[in-house]
Amino acid sequence: FPMRAANILSANPKDLPGLMLKELGDTVAKDEPIARSKGIFGMMKTEVKSAADGVLESISDATGMVIIRGPQHPVAVQAYVSGEVIEVIAGEGVVIENAVALIQGIFGVSGETHG
Repeated sequence: FPMRAANILSANPKDLPGLMLKELGDTVAKDEPIARSKGIFGMMKTEVKSAADGVLESISDATGMVIIRGPQHPVAVQAYVSGEVIEVIAGEGVVIENAVALIQGIFGVSGETHG
């Protein structure tokens, strides 16, 4: 969930990291304040509230954007091969055991040569 935090705060993008109430990797809830302007004489402060539940993924001092990564959801994926799952590699995939055949050979359409 990208958010234009610097625009909401009417701040320069390079000042955004100093206005953040949360740090990278922090868990945030929807509508929870994640950044606040300094205001004028400590008054009339503007807040940026999280657009969704998730984790604060990115704070850009170049664009002024803040990105909230939503909660992860398990995904079912087709393997397109038969076999038995013998190992799960966390965050990567699985190892599938299967009966296979290996055929090796050489094919050519002309005589032997060198050069």
